[in-house]
Amino acid sequence: MMRRLLILAILLCGLEATAQERQIAMDFMGFSADGEHFVVKRYDHHVGWGISVRSLADGTQVREHLYTSAEEKQTLARVKRRHKLQEGTGPRSPDERYVALGAQNGDQFDILIMRKPLIGRFQEIPLRSADTPQRGEAILKKAAWSPDGRHLVVILNEKTSGLGAWERDTVYAYRFRPWDVTWFRAEEKEEKKENDQ
Repeated sequence: MMRRLLILAILLCGLEATAQERQIAMDFMGFSADGEHFVVKRYDHHVGWGISVRSLADGTQVREHLYTSAEEKQTLARVKRRHKLQEGTGPRSPDERYVALGAQNGDQFDILIMRKPLIGRFQEIPLRSADTPQRGEAILKKAAWSPDGRHLVVILNEKTSGLGAWERDTVYAYRFRPWDVTWFRAEEKEEKKENDQ
């Protein structure tokens, strides 16, 4: 009986391990001085540590530097030196007019922009967990404006729980134009006009 329980426990552990998706964690490092790239430090539990250089135009990876823990300091210093990294301004734009926020909205995640007293939706990101049996939870892990205020980089953390649970960071880069923001108060005024007619 004890042997059967042990075999069952091993099988269940193996099932959960195979059901788990790839887990990826990312940390924002900075923007390149040429204004064309940004850099994130990434940990992939299948591959290990790496530094991903990405295009500001669309967020796609253009170069990757893999390293071991023994090579970390040297690799980070080399990448910082090569790209002359600038930190960016965090969630507040360089001119301090806008603040980037985020909120889960059902099966999507909204990137919101606040310009006091207004708040508006800038981007809608479909959640990966929308296609899975478990409902996922997402948070805005990082928002960073480029030093010139023309681009916004966000890192979204999404995770599920239960059998086959996974957690993953995904990075997105956007060209920021104020007219791409749908301000909520403007929407409310339009709805009120329609209801009054």
